[in-house]
This record gives sequence, C-alpha cells and structure tokens, in this order.
Amino acid sequence: MNSIEAILGSESIGRLRRTDGIASALPGAAYTSDEFLKLEFEHVFKPSWTFVGFGHDIPFAGDTTLATVAGVPLILVRTANGQVNAFHNVCRHRGLKLVSEPSRGKQHFVCPNHGWTYDLDGCLINTPHFGGHRQSSIEGFNIHESGLKQVRCAEWHHWLLVNLDGKASSIESHLASLKRHLEHYDLDSLVHVKRIFSDEIEANWKLIIENYMEPYHVPFVHKATTQGQPLQNHACITDGNCVGSYVRVDNPIPDSKTDEISVTEAPNSLDTSAHYLDVFPNFGISTFRDALISVLMVPLSPGRTHWQLDLYFYGHIAAEAKVVNNWADLMHRVFLEDKDMIERLQLGRASPVTDDGGFLSPVWETCIRHLHLLVIDAIEKGERQQARTMGA
Repeated sequence: MNSIEAILGSESIGRLRRTDGIASALPGAAYTSDEFLKLEFEHVFKPSWTFVGFGHDIPFAGDTTLATVAGVPLILVRTANGQVNAFHNVCRHRGLKLVSEPSRGKQHFVCPNHGWTYDLDGCLINTPHFGGHRQSSIEGFNIHESGLKQVRCAEWHHWLLVNLDGKASSIESHLASLKRHLEHYDLDSLVHVKRIFSDEIEANWKLIIENYMEPYHVPFVHKATTQGQPLQNHACITDGNCVGSYVRVDNPIPDSKTDEISVTEAPNSLDTSAHYLDVFPNFGISTFRDALISVLMVPLSPGRTHWQLDLYFYGHIAAEAKVVNNWADLMHRVFLEDKDMIERLQLGRASPVTDDGGFLSPVWETCIRHLHLLVIDAIEKGERQQARTMGA
C-alpha cells in the first residue's frame, strides 16, 4: 500500500500544516485516489467510533439492520435485553455474507448456503451435516469457539456507532466534545419523526462534511433557504474531534430542558440559531431551536458516498404531520442546493489545478482545515504504528 506522503506529496502536507499565511486544503488526490481511501479505511474508520445506523430502526428484540464500515459488512441486532449487538456479516463456515436485508423479529441467523445457524448473541448453535449425513459434529471442531465475530458497538440516544478494531477510547470520551456543545438540548427526549432522505451522492465523503459545516457558502448557495442566518453571525468550531460551525441570531437557542417550545408551523427558511457539527469521522448533528437533524455519511468509493438525513423533535413538542413534512421539505431543498455544489466540487478534483489544495479562508473555513488535519494525523499515526509493528 502506498503511504500518505507518496500519494499526496510532502509539499502538500506541509502546506496544509503551515501556520503562517493562508492555509491550503487537501489536494485533489485525497478525494479521487483509491489508495488514499484505503488509508482512510485502515487508519481513520477502523480505529475510530464510526456512525453506522439508528436505534429507532431496530426498536424490538430480533430487529436487524445492516451497515458497512471501511468496506466491511456488518449486522446489527437488538437482543431480548434491549442491547444492540454488532457482528461481522459473514458466516464462519465459508465466508458467505450471512444477511442480505434488514428484518423484524428475527430468532436466528441461518446461512442460506449450508444452514449454519447462530443465535442473536452470535453463538453458533447448529452445523447441519457438517460431519456427514445427519451428523452435525466433527472431531476437533469446537462449535462454542466458532460463533459470529463480534464488533464493539454503542447506542447513544438514537444513534449506533461501532469501533471495528476494538481499540478506540470509550464512547463517552469520543463524544465528550460534542456533548459540550449540545448541553442546552434535552437529547433524552428526542423523538424521531421522519427520514428526510437516504441516497447516494457522486462525491467524496469529506466534501459532504466540508460543505455541511463551513458557513462561507451559505449566502451564495442558500439565498432563500437560509436567509435568516446571515454570514456575519456564523463562527467555526474546532474542538478536538468535534468540528463544525454555529450561528447566533435574534431568537437564541433555548434551554430545551426548561423552556417550553411550541411548534405550530415550520419555517420557510432557516432563521434560527443552530450548530452544524461533525464528530470525526462521520457523525453529523445539526441542532436548531425546534428540531435536530442527524447526518450519516458512509464512503463507498473515492467519488461516491451514501448520505442520509433524519429529523427529530423534542419529546414535549406535539407537531402536526404538516409541520414535520414542512421541516423535512425545507431540509430537502437545502440538500438539493448543496448536492449540486458538492458534486461539482468532486468533478473539479479531476483537474491538476487542485493539486495544491487551493486556499482556505482563515475566518470561515478553519473547520475544514481542522478536519483535514484530523485525517492527516490519523493516517500518519496509523502508519507509524504499522512501521513499529513491522520492525518489532
């Protein structure tokens, strides 16, 4: 595998790290190279807590959903005790992808190829005819040591995160900086009200996050949909693994733990104080006065990403269906405006003009620079660890 320096060049990395003058962004290869995405899979997504799904999609015992992290297929299932287990979606017999679609009320996982059966805790409980006709056991094979390979999993409010390599710090530590910025919101009362969209976009995963959190584009791309959030009221956030921006307007963010919030109609444009945050690498949260949006981004290839937005209201808000639909419609319009720009940014990465990374505003795009440093730091750390392991 190529190193990060071989793919991007030491000069590009140096420009990104410079602290004097105007910083540059990642060069085009960071968005188009298969080898660079492999480095991100190995050193960014596998070692971290990665956002993969939603607890409200699997509310009852036996409900399952599927996910992919760094190209690795996973199953997530809610067990009888309410816990969510995550496993590699692979039968231990011959490596068949075990489950092909989400399901409700599942009792077991049965491999369709040879009938090997696992319970919801991943234990292998049946290997039909493995030792011969009507003979499931075989000498030297320990069924108790051959269950599904489990993956570290955490459920935080409505959101499911996994740590593929099992070595990340605690989920509490991972989310600490995010919690600081959301302390005025009663996240415990959130109710999922609508899936706004779930689709693929022809762009690199980083471009989605960059566009989602930087405020510089707002007055140009979202003239109508965010006219109540003037550029001068925005500021960037760079807080450890939490990166993004916020905007303050005349109607300040309430303390939803104590303030009564009444929703009678949805806004025609975003005109409220808000946060637009990403917990590195791919856990997006947008908070508004009355609503919260979660943003899921799953890289599929250098130039293709699965992108999903879900809408939540606080539990004490009794909103009519039309209000929910109007909120979703507004956010979908914002999405369509962003989608065009993001895909055009991806197309531009094919040009050698982007080899130098372009320029970043020292006011409105410091969040992008911070995101890029998180990527570079994670890959370089992983490469150093690999080098030490190989040299040991």
